[in-house]
Amino acid sequence: MKRVLALFLAVIVAVGFSDMPVFAIEQTKEIRKMEERQQRGAGASGVQTITLGKDQLSGKVTGVGDTHTYQFTISKPGRTRWKVTSYATYKISIQDTEGKTVWSEEKLYEGSVSPRKDTLEADLTKGTYYLKMTIVKRDSGTIGGSTASDMAGTWQIETGFTEVNETYPEPNNNNSQASNLAFQKTITGQIAVNDDRDIYKITLRSAGRLTMDVTSYMQYYGIELTDSSGKRVWKTDYNKWNENMRKRSDTHQIDLLAGTYYMEVSGKSKIDASTILGKSINATGMYQLKVSYQDAKVNHKEPNNDFNTAVQIKSGQNINGQIALNDSCDIFRFQLTKKIDVKISVTSYMRYYSAYIYDSKGNQRWKKEGSEWNLSTGSRKDNYTVSLEKGTYYLKITGNMTGNHNPYTGTYRLNVIYDKIDIKNAKISGISDQVYTGKVIKPKVTVKYGNTKLKNNTDYTISGSSKKIGMAKITIKGKGNYTGSKEVTFKINPQKAAFQEVKNKSQRKVKLTWKRDKNVTGYEIYRSTQKTKNYKRIKTIKKNKTTSYTDQGVIKGKTYYYKIRSYKTVNHKKYCSSYSKVKQVKIKK
Repeated sequence: MKRVLALFLAVIVAVGFSDMPVFAIEQTKEIRKMEERQQRGAGASGVQTITLGKDQLSGKVTGVGDTHTYQFTISKPGRTRWKVTSYATYKISIQDTEGKTVWSEEKLYEGSVSPRKDTLEADLTKGTYYLKMTIVKRDSGTIGGSTASDMAGTWQIETGFTEVNETYPEPNNNNSQASNLAFQKTITGQIAVNDDRDIYKITLRSAGRLTMDVTSYMQYYGIELTDSSGKRVWKTDYNKWNENMRKRSDTHQIDLLAGTYYMEVSGKSKIDASTILGKSINATGMYQLKVSYQDAKVNHKEPNNDFNTAVQIKSGQNINGQIALNDSCDIFRFQLTKKIDVKISVTSYMRYYSAYIYDSKGNQRWKKEGSEWNLSTGSRKDNYTVSLEKGTYYLKITGNMTGNHNPYTGTYRLNVIYDKIDIKNAKISGISDQVYTGKVIKPKVTVKYGNTKLKNNTDYTISGSSKKIGMAKITIKGKGNYTGSKEVTFKINPQKAAFQEVKNKSQRKVKLTWKRDKNVTGYEIYRSTQKTKNYKRIKTIKKNKTTSYTDQGVIKGKTYYYKIRSYKTVNHKKYCSSYSKVKQVKIKK
C-alpha cells in the first residue's frame, strides 16, 4: 500500500496535481482512506475476526513495523487476556471502532535463547475492538545456533476472556446516568480501560448511617460521595490490594443528613491527580459493593447549626440526634423563668462528644469537652447539673474532642430538665406479679423519664401497698424537678401449692394429697401423659380444707404426670399461684 501511494505521489509531483485526471485524484483519495482504515484497523481488508478464548494468533514479520490486526467482539464487559510469546520487541494495542487506542503495552526483547513471555490483561466494556500486534525491533544476534533471520520476529498470542456480570447497565459515568442503588443488595461492577468510573445515586429520606462493604479486585480503588449540589462530603482513596490475594475488603461507615447523594467508584487514587511515586494510578478490574442503611431516628428539625435555627425544646423532652459528615453540630434553645439547676442527660454513640451552653449574648456559660465512649460498649452516658440564672440559653452538641478538632459522627440521645415535669408521663417498670407472704409487699420499681432513670426519694416517692391476695397498687409521686403522681397496679398471688404424695394404691386409681393453704379458696389439678405439654385440668377443688383427690380415669401400664396450683377468688376474679413441681406415676395395678 505504501509503494502504491508513493507511486501516486511521484506522479503528482511530476505532472502537478492540477494536471492529474479526475479518476487519478479520486483513486489517490481512496488509497489514502484505505491506508487510514488499515492504520486504525477499522474495516480494513485483511483484518481477521477472532473469538477470544478459542483462537490462537501467530506470525513472523519480515521487517520492523509490520502490523497484524484482528477484530473481536465481547457481548459483556470483562477482562481480556493475552499470553504473548515473542522473539522480538513488540507493541500490542487495542483500539475501539472510532480508532481510539484504549490500551497498549510495549515489551523489549533483548535477545536470548528463550523467547520473551508476557501475560497481559485489559479490562473492557462490551463492544467491538481491534487488536494490533506490531514488531518494534528485531534482535540481530543468534538464537540457539540459528541466525536472527530464522527466528527473530516470530510471535504467538494465546487469547482469553473472563466476563463480568455487572449489576447495573453501562454507561453510568455521570450524575445524569447514575444508577439508583438498592440497599442490602450486593452489586458487581467493573472499572475498565475505557470506563474509568461508575456512579450510583443514593437517596436518604431521613438522616442515618450508610455502611459500605467493599471487595475490590483492582490494585487500587477509590470511592467519593458528593451531595446534589456537587459538594464532596466523603472520600476514601489509595486503597491498595493485598498483592498475594489480589483483592482488598473494607467496611466504611458514613453518617449523613437526609438527601440525595452520588457515589463514584474508580480505580484511581484521589490524593494527587492519580500519581504516586511518579506512576499513574489507573487500576481496572471487578469490584463488589453492598450498601446498608440505618435510620438515625432523628426527632427534631434540621438544620439547627446556629442560634437562628436552634430548635426549641421542652423540659424533659427526649431528643434523638445525629452528628453527620455534613452536619457538624446541633443547637437547642430553652428558656428559664428563674434561677434553677438544669439537669442534662447525654447518651452518646460517637467516639467523642462535646457539649456547650451559651447565653443569649453568645457567651459560653458551661462546657464539657472530649467525652470518650466506652470502647467495649460503643457508647457513653453522662448526667450533668448546671446552675443557671433566668434567661434564654443555647445547648450545642458536637462530635469533636475539643473545639473544632478531631470531629466524629454518630447518634446521641439528649434530655434537658429545666422545669417541673409531670411524672405521669414517666415509664414504670420492674413490677411483676408478687407472691403472698402475709406481710405488706412493697415492690421495687424502675422509673424512667425518657432516657433518664429517676432516683427514689430524689425525683419521686412511693406510697401505698398491700399484703392481701388480689390486686394491689402503689402511687409514684413526683419530687424535686418532678410533679404530679401516677398509680401503678400489680397482682399478689397465692403461694405455690405442692403435692405430698402421688400413688397408685389401688386398681386403676391414683391418690393425690397436698398440704392445706387456709389463705386460698381452693385448688386445681392438671394431668398429662407427657411431662412437658398437653396438660388438662381434671378437677377443681372448691374448699381449701380438702387436701386429697383420687383420679379414677387411668389405664394400667401407662405413665401419668400431675401438677397442682392454688387459687383465690376476690371480687369475682381468680388469682392463681404458679404450678407445683410435676409428679409422675406409672399405673401397675
